[in-house]
Amino acid sequence: SFPPLALQGANSLRRLDLSEMKDLTTIGQKFFQFTSLEELILPSSITTIESSFLSQSTELKVLDLSRCTALTTVGN
Repeated sequence: SFPPLALQGANSLRRLDLSEMKDLTTIGQKFFQFTSLEELILPSSITTIESSFLSQSTELKVLDLSRCTALTTVGN
């Protein structure tokens, strides 16, 4: 899993494709806070997305959850 605040403030990151990260199960709280991400693709292995994981990431246009068939928990 990625810890909370791991990419906080990553302003040069525009697109992130995590679809090949088969061992990734959790996205930590505020992981992408204050980033300039425009597109985020998550892998099928994701089971948990913690609260506010995209807090203040106002540039996001595409959030691809189509592969997230194991997703059971979002937020609190």
